[in-house]
Amino acid sequence: MKRRWLVLLAVALAPSSAASGAIARSTADQPDDSGLPQIHLMYVVPSDGADRGFDVNGTIVDSTASWEGWLAGQTGGRSLRLDTYLGQPDVTFARLPQSDSQIASNGPSVRDEVQRELHALGFDAPNKVYAVFYDGSSTFSCGGGAWPPALPGNVAALYLRGVSSGIPCPDVYAGPGQPPGYRDFSMIHEIMHTLGFVPT
Repeated sequence: MKRRWLVLLAVALAPSSAASGAIARSTADQPDDSGLPQIHLMYVVPSDGADRGFDVNGTIVDSTASWEGWLAGQTGGRSLRLDTYLGQPDVTFARLPQSDSQIASNGPSVRDEVQRELHALGFDAPNKVYAVFYDGSSTFSCGGGAWPPALPGNVAALYLRGVSSGIPCPDVYAGPGQPPGYRDFSMIHEIMHTLGFVPT
């Protein structure tokens, strides 16, 4: 457990490497440019969910570039190490076997169920935190992360169709060159929890 904490903490000490732009769809984790601890981006939909193509239309890459740039500006150029393939962010698409309502029925444990299904699909590398843009619903919150050691895990997720306190979660993401907004900052928040940073 101590080694895993050190490995995950090393992710937060990497130089910034985000780049914006659309990429080709991949349903597998591409060969890594680095074997070091890293953040792997994913666009995930439930079995009956609409596919909005956030993995290939630049939404995820641009949002990530926005918060990576902001974080680097706060830390003297340091940011989270992204999983890249041939120098570009590696964004994987996955469709889960369960429906949106089945996953949402887990209430505050939607993240746990998404993680369980992703692990069953083989997305469980010990040196990675999976930053998941889950295009499904939650009636509990707009996202979730692991909170080690009480809640171990390697999935940090945004619920793109989530509702928090009866209010739909914003469905707006930073575009090319734009500063991060609520959703973009939310991903940093969930990743930091998953890395073991204290709750805020």
